Amino acid sequence: MVDQNATLDRVALLLGDHSVAENLTWLVNGPYRTGLYEVDGIDFDSSFNTTMLPKRDAALRFQFKGKVFEINALNRGGDHSGSSYTSEMSLYVDSDQVLVARLESTYGDFGWKRSVSIGPLTLKHAAPGEWMEDLQAIVEDCRTSWKPRQQQLEAMGIAMDIDELG
Repeated sequence: MVDQNATLDRVALLLGDHSVAENLTWLVNGPYRTGLYEVDGIDFDSSFNTTMLPKRDAALRFQFKGKVFEINALNRGGDHSGSSYTSEMSLYVDSDQVLVARLESTYGDFGWKRSVSIGPLTLKHAAPGEWMEDLQAIVEDCRTSWKPRQQQLEAMGIAMDIDELG
């Protein structure tokens, strides 16, 4: 008999080794989701947004190396203050659901910040695969493409880190 908890622990560790939660968190908070900035090799679909989904929180669709990635956060449920809530976040690659975890959203001084939570208690489904390395490459490409923009802003006396743009 397979120990479900031990399997979830191992999968959560594998996802952690590939920085999946950090990469997804960065993507759902980043400026590229709006289509405002472009990245060579990554085609962000700015027409895909949260209004297309019921009880939605976040939505992002893009293509990378011929694969279609889609992030949906649905079934939002929150506290009574309305300043924080959780959603069920799914990642699809070419229409195959490869991950279901938790997206935690909080409202602060600078707007909404989202954080993907992947652990034995928050992980509902995972199909580890090549997509984990693809996510890392996508985030690295986005960060690299930002460097010239950041240098231009700094030359104008504006200090802005890409992580502040979510």
